[in-house]
Amino acid sequence: MRSVIPFTGSGLVAIVALTLASGCGDDKPAATDAGSNAAMDAAVDVAPLPPPAKLEITPGKQDFGVAYDCGESAEVTFTVTNVGGQDAPRPEITTTEGFELRKNACASIASLSPGSACTTGVVFRAPQVGDKQGTLTATIPSSTASATLAGSIIANGIVYITTPSAIDFGEVAIDQSSPNQVVMLQNPHPTPFMGVTFEVSDPSFALGSDCKQVLAGCASCRVNVVFTPTRRGPQQAELSFGFGGDKHVAAALSGVGLAPARIEAAPSALAFGEVRLETKSAASNVTVTNTGDEPAVVAFGFDGRSASQFSATSSCAPSLAAGARCTIATVFEPTVLGPAAAELVIDGSPGGTVRVGLAGQGVPRDRVEISPLAGQFGAVPVGTASPTVTFVVSNTGPGPTGELTVERHGVDPKDFAIDVDGCTGVVLAQAATCSVRAHFAPVAPGAKTAALTVTSSAGATATAALMGTALTP
Repeated sequence: MRSVIPFTGSGLVAIVALTLASGCGDDKPAATDAGSNAAMDAAVDVAPLPPPAKLEITPGKQDFGVAYDCGESAEVTFTVTNVGGQDAPRPEITTTEGFELRKNACASIASLSPGSACTTGVVFRAPQVGDKQGTLTATIPSSTASATLAGSIIANGIVYITTPSAIDFGEVAIDQSSPNQVVMLQNPHPTPFMGVTFEVSDPSFALGSDCKQVLAGCASCRVNVVFTPTRRGPQQAELSFGFGGDKHVAAALSGVGLAPARIEAAPSALAFGEVRLETKSAASNVTVTNTGDEPAVVAFGFDGRSASQFSATSSCAPSLAAGARCTIATVFEPTVLGPAAAELVIDGSPGGTVRVGLAGQGVPRDRVEISPLAGQFGAVPVGTASPTVTFVVSNTGPGPTGELTVERHGVDPKDFAIDVDGCTGVVLAQAATCSVRAHFAPVAPGAKTAALTVTSSAGATATAALMGTALTP
């Protein structure tokens, strides 16, 4: 039998082949084929080794062109490939000064098998003006690969860079602060800015900064700006900074100060005078004005010992715009005799609270009576008329009545006619009277009924029944 065993060291591969006779272990020599040696045939074979790992970088040469000082070139991607025959460990990727690694995928792999590759990005960012040469290198124990790098830095001619160059804070209520806005100051040169200071031309714009007195070359810092207006209307300012004895405008600032919503009411008091119990006064209007620059939600209610005797309707809902007006119509409806006092409370959210004084006097409701309470017209043939009946209306209340109105109603009002109406349109003084004369003139046979009602505009009512019988002629 022949066994082939590869030796993985640096020497030759040794292969030993032994041919043993089937009588192994006998004292006698084994039998052999004719023409062969006695008991053993040994042979040695040699197998070739794969080439070691070897790295290659493409492209092998890269000119990054021109970049400004403190700037950088576009990123270029380089490919590192294992062109050898054995696995390569993770390669170490390095660059010389002025060239920086970006997105180095080779740093995250464990190894490179034959024919496989990884990538790394490189940018050109030289610290000084002028031409620059460099090298990108990939290294493993058995191989080093490199690519030649080149680029040029020129002065950019820019003194400083601020971003943004203008900020509009929009509308902000007086004594309220806007959200913080940031202005970035960048030094676009390798040489540092010395003695850096900041100022703003209007104290309504407040500054905060992480910038130091020395701003390093190619560095940047931030300036925080907040707008807190103390007056109404548009406002503008300049954010400026200085270094090396020079002053520069960094950003234009603007905003509008808004007067907060403010609720005002006129008149400041309402007097309803005397109002009879269980009747409503005429509505009295309170005009509500928002004198601010922001909208306000307006709500109202009543406060005070007589608050339940006042009610109101409003045109102010749901929101009162800046500079707008609305009306609250208030009514006094007394439920008890005597003076009534309360306050109309108007709340603006925002806008504050205003109070309007309310006063009125509850007086007794007027009262009228009618006599007789029933008018009996008797039996009358159809087509004829009865004698007239006089109804006397009296003011039995504590004061004058409202304007009176006389009406017929009920089942058969057309069978009863009013001859003289001395009450409609009349206001009776206290204890005064007026009269109404009526007769029965039926148009069809049968029992007839109706009612005669006298009503005061103040709400008092008196009613007399009207009765008669119509006979067939």
